[in-house]
Amino acid sequence: MSEKLRDLSWPLAQLGAGLDAVARWSGLSTSSAQVPAPPPSLATETRRESLGYWIDSVADWLGVEAEPCTLSYERLDGLLEDASAALMRT
Repeated sequence: MSEKLRDLSWPLAQLGAGLDAVARWSGLSTSSAQVPAPPPSLATETRRESLGYWIDSVADWLGVEAEPCTLSYERLDGLLEDASAALMRT
């Protein structure tokens, strides 16, 4: 991972804070409560679906929408141009 990308990244333990920050930055949420961290067990590849459910739950709690998508590197520019706010997982 490049240094620039690392500077824009949140570790899993801070994903809740990351979701909150993106929602606040975009003006979509004004929640003042601290978002809990996801359980560390969700970091494994076999738990990706469970992590998705956790993200959906936090998004609902923040009053925003989380929409999973899979895309190729070639489509990344378009997504970044069109999304008002986004969190991506590599």
